Amino acid sequence: KEGGAKERIPRGVYHTENPEDPVGRILHALRVARETEPARKRINDAIRKSDPDELQDIEMLLGHQREELLDWAQERDLLDDSERQKVSEAMAAMYDTIRVDAFSKESIEALAQDSIGRLELVERPKAEDEPTN
Repeated sequence: KEGGAKERIPRGVYHTENPEDPVGRILHALRVARETEPARKRINDAIRKSDPDELQDIEMLLGHQREELLDWAQERDLLDDSERQKVSEAMAAMYDTIRVDAFSKESIEALAQDSIGRLELVERPKAEDEPTN
Protein backbone atom coordinates (compact mmCIF):
# COMPACT_ATOMS: atom_id res chain seq x y z
CA LYS A 1 0.00 0.00 0.00
CA GLU A 2 1.45 3.35 -1.07
CA GLY A 3 -0.16 5.55 1.55
CA GLY A 4 -0.33 9.31 1.24
CA ALA A 5 3.39 10.09 1.16
CA LYS A 6 3.73 9.55 -2.57
CA GLU A 7 0.94 12.06 -3.19
CA ARG A 8 1.96 14.58 -0.50
CA ILE A 9 5.67 14.82 -1.32
CA PRO A 10 5.35 16.27 -4.82
CA ARG A 11 2.14 18.26 -4.27
CA GLY A 12 2.34 21.56 -6.10
CA VAL A 13 5.68 20.95 -7.84
CA TYR A 14 6.80 19.43 -11.10
CA HIS A 15 7.74 15.83 -10.45
CA THR A 16 9.14 12.81 -12.15
CA GLU A 17 10.71 9.56 -10.93
CA ASN A 18 13.97 10.47 -12.64
CA PRO A 19 16.61 9.94 -9.91
CA GLU A 20 18.57 12.95 -11.22
CA ASP A 21 15.68 15.29 -10.36
CA PRO A 22 15.50 16.34 -6.66
CA VAL A 23 11.84 15.35 -6.22
CA GLY A 24 12.28 12.40 -8.56
CA ARG A 25 15.10 11.14 -6.36
CA ILE A 26 12.72 10.87 -3.40
CA LEU A 27 9.89 9.31 -5.42
CA HIS A 28 12.27 6.80 -7.00
CA ALA A 29 13.66 5.87 -3.57
CA LEU A 30 10.15 5.45 -2.19
CA ARG A 31 9.16 3.14 -5.05
CA VAL A 32 12.25 0.89 -4.89
CA ALA A 33 12.12 0.82 -1.08
CA ARG A 34 8.56 -0.49 -1.19
CA GLU A 35 9.42 -3.04 -3.89
CA THR A 36 12.31 -4.47 -1.84
CA GLU A 37 10.75 -4.24 1.61
CA PRO A 38 10.36 -8.03 2.11
CA ALA A 39 14.01 -8.73 1.20
CA ARG A 40 15.31 -5.86 3.34
CA LYS A 41 13.17 -7.10 6.24
CA ARG A 42 14.76 -10.56 5.95
CA ILE A 43 18.21 -8.95 6.14
CA ASN A 44 17.27 -6.78 9.13
CA ASP A 45 15.74 -9.76 10.96
CA ALA A 46 18.91 -11.80 10.34
CA ILE A 47 21.07 -8.95 11.67
CA ARG A 48 19.01 -8.79 14.87
CA LYS A 49 19.37 -12.55 15.38
CA SER A 50 23.11 -12.66 14.62
CA ASP A 51 25.95 -12.94 17.06
CA PRO A 52 27.50 -9.45 17.45
CA ASP A 53 30.98 -10.98 17.04
CA GLU A 54 29.96 -12.24 13.61
CA LEU A 55 29.07 -8.71 12.55
CA GLN A 56 31.92 -6.79 14.14
CA ASP A 57 34.00 -6.54 10.97
CA ILE A 58 31.12 -5.54 8.74
CA GLU A 59 30.74 -1.79 8.62
CA MET A 60 27.33 -2.11 7.07
CA LEU A 61 25.73 0.84 8.76
CA LEU A 62 27.67 3.19 6.52
CA GLY A 63 25.55 3.59 3.43
CA HIS A 64 28.43 3.51 0.99
CA GLN A 65 29.50 0.07 2.26
CA ARG A 66 26.23 -1.65 1.47
CA GLU A 67 27.80 -4.20 -0.88
CA GLU A 68 29.54 -5.76 2.12
CA LEU A 69 26.15 -6.15 3.79
CA LEU A 70 24.68 -7.71 0.65
CA ASP A 71 27.62 -10.15 0.43
CA TRP A 72 26.86 -11.13 4.04
CA ALA A 73 23.16 -11.59 3.22
CA GLN A 74 23.88 -13.73 0.16
CA GLU A 75 26.29 -15.93 2.10
CA ARG A 76 23.33 -16.73 4.38
CA ASP A 77 20.95 -17.37 1.46
CA LEU A 78 18.80 -14.38 2.37
CA LEU A 79 18.92 -13.04 -1.21
CA ASP A 80 19.26 -14.49 -4.68
CA ASP A 81 21.15 -12.65 -7.44
CA SER A 82 18.13 -10.79 -8.83
CA GLU A 83 17.00 -9.69 -5.35
CA ARG A 84 20.52 -8.54 -4.55
CA GLN A 85 20.55 -6.24 -7.57
CA LYS A 86 17.18 -4.74 -6.65
CA VAL A 87 18.07 -4.33 -2.96
CA SER A 88 21.39 -2.74 -3.91
CA GLU A 89 19.56 -0.23 -6.12
CA ALA A 90 17.04 0.47 -3.36
CA MET A 91 19.71 0.95 -0.70
CA ALA A 92 21.66 3.28 -3.00
CA ALA A 93 18.52 5.30 -3.76
CA MET A 94 17.52 5.56 -0.08
CA TYR A 95 21.05 6.51 0.98
CA ASP A 96 21.20 9.14 -1.76
CA THR A 97 18.00 10.78 -0.51
CA ILE A 98 19.18 11.09 3.10
CA ARG A 99 22.86 11.88 2.75
CA VAL A 100 23.82 15.48 3.18
CA ASP A 101 27.54 15.25 3.68
CA ALA A 102 29.05 11.84 3.04
CA PHE A 103 32.67 11.09 3.76
CA SER A 104 34.66 7.90 3.40
CA LYS A 105 36.04 6.23 6.51
CA GLU A 106 39.54 7.17 5.37
CA SER A 107 38.60 10.85 4.96
CA ILE A 108 37.13 10.98 8.46
CA GLU A 109 40.24 9.32 9.90
CA ALA A 110 42.48 11.80 8.04
CA LEU A 111 40.47 14.76 9.35
CA ALA A 112 40.66 13.39 12.89
CA GLN A 113 44.41 12.86 12.57
CA ASP A 114 44.92 16.40 11.22
CA SER A 115 42.91 17.93 14.06
CA ILE A 116 45.02 16.44 16.86
CA GLY A 117 46.30 19.29 18.99
CA ARG A 118 44.25 21.88 17.11
CA LEU A 119 40.86 21.47 18.71
CA GLU A 120 39.93 23.17 21.93
CA LEU A 121 37.23 22.01 24.28
CA VAL A 122 34.57 24.67 24.62
CA GLU A 123 32.56 24.40 27.80
CA ARG A 124 28.83 24.77 27.48
CA PRO A 125 27.70 27.70 29.60
CA LYS A 126 25.59 26.67 32.55
CA ALA A 127 21.97 27.69 32.51
CA GLU A 128 20.95 30.11 35.23
CA ASP A 129 18.78 27.50 36.93
CA GLU A 130 21.36 24.71 36.60
CA PRO A 131 23.02 23.77 39.91
CA THR A 132 26.80 24.09 40.22
CA ASN A 133 28.86 21.32 41.77
